[in-house]
Amino acid sequence: MSRFLVFCGIVVAILAIAPLVGVSNFLINPPQRITEPLSISEIVTANNFIALIKTTLVLSLLVGVTSVVIGSWLAWTEVRTSYWGNKTMHALGLLPLAMPSYVLAATMGPAGWVGNKIGIGQVSGFWPAVVTLSIVTIPYTQLTVAAALRRMSASEEEAARTLNATPIQRFVLCIWPKIRGAIAFSFLISFLYALSDFGAVATLNVPVLTWRLYAAILRPDFSAAAVLGIPLILAAIPCLFLVHYISGNNSRSQFVANPREPTPVKLGIPSKIFSYICHFIMIGIGLVLPVLTLGEWVLSGYQQGKTFISPWSTFMVSGIIAGIGAGVTLGLAIIPAWLSSRTKHGHWLTQMTYLSSALPGILLAFGFLSFCLVITNYLGGRTAYVLLSSSGILLFIGYAMRFLAEAFGPLKTGVDQLDPRHKESAMTLGASPTKWFFRIALPQLQPNIAAAYLIAFIAILKELPITLILGSPTGYKTLAFRIWDRCEEALWHDAGLHGILLLGLALTMTVFTLRWRRFAG
Repeated sequence: MSRFLVFCGIVVAILAIAPLVGVSNFLINPPQRITEPLSISEIVTANNFIALIKTTLVLSLLVGVTSVVIGSWLAWTEVRTSYWGNKTMHALGLLPLAMPSYVLAATMGPAGWVGNKIGIGQVSGFWPAVVTLSIVTIPYTQLTVAAALRRMSASEEEAARTLNATPIQRFVLCIWPKIRGAIAFSFLISFLYALSDFGAVATLNVPVLTWRLYAAILRPDFSAAAVLGIPLILAAIPCLFLVHYISGNNSRSQFVANPREPTPVKLGIPSKIFSYICHFIMIGIGLVLPVLTLGEWVLSGYQQGKTFISPWSTFMVSGIIAGIGAGVTLGLAIIPAWLSSRTKHGHWLTQMTYLSSALPGILLAFGFLSFCLVITNYLGGRTAYVLLSSSGILLFIGYAMRFLAEAFGPLKTGVDQLDPRHKESAMTLGASPTKWFFRIALPQLQPNIAAAYLIAFIAILKELPITLILGSPTGYKTLAFRIWDRCEEALWHDAGLHGILLLGLALTMTVFTLRWRRFAG
């Protein structure tokens, strides 16, 4: 059993580095072109490379900082304060987790309510993109920091207060050491999300690396795509070291088993006003505005007598693909989650897990496409490639590796919490390791497995670039694809109808997910 798991772990590691191998292959061995191929310097000049990198990094940094500031404040007010509507507004403010960035961006752009009524979408796409991506990522920060705050006990703060410590001293000595890992990890998640986003920046026409990378793949110009992918890799790889540093310096020993909650404090007038403004932004712009905009598009289409594409087959296909993809993701994620805690060298597999999810979806899809072309040249040429791509195998592998870390988190937490004494007792009573796993370990892991599956399901349901690149050969059209396609054709009534269905399904799953997300902490 252990040898089989190690073999599976090696397979997961190979899949994690496969996109990097595929991108590197196109740099080393560029495909033949009818015209004279461009050099790397010519590709850099033609694509306005420096400006793309600058815009991408500035956008990602702004989103990361905004997400940490507002998300941490909302987490603090949720756990440590009390005011009218606190619990209800915080719960509603988490629902933008279900909002695809490209749907929210469409409501911020010229065709949306903001663009039509205010005109902000017609002025510049950059700042609407910052707002869009910040709203989508703030709930991640709020959940992560709030979980860290709930695991703290009030004893240390009360002792510091007894010793006449100032509020700043209490924060620096008692609170900051407990939450700095959560804040750093939240910034990392938000930064990588903005770095890898494709739907929002494409909808708002923001010139960033992911958008130009997709255009290069469509031409197709794989050499240019490989060159454009290098900065994304260079920006994502250092994040792995940050993850390793955070995980190594944010030990669970900092928290007590049964923390005693501190007495909620009352906010002052300025703080309360700021909190209500944050709630208005998250609920109003992140949830109500998109729903109203989508509904307005649909109603306008009916009033004008426009023809709607039937969404029900697409709805079913999306549910099936997300269900299968989440199952594949779960199956691959449980291998590193188990081995990382049970083998001497499991830490390297953890790094491989984060590597695959750190890469932007558009780059990961391109890398898998390139890797598949290389491998199939040795396995039967075009026939093998067509089989892998048209059957959906490549699509589901792409989904699994893109969201491997999201499923890995709750599974790793569950495996770490398994009591080794239970296994020792089972072995003493003559039970085999297999029987111990299915009778004792698996029932204890069920909440974590449910959390991992639901999180992966929602992520795959909303995913756009992998669906566009790896899903096109299958011929199946998902809700994400239909929304993107209809928006590209300015058929807003169809985009609204498919968007409402996607949002309804995602919101339903998110409501169930919120009760399980504590297992990911």
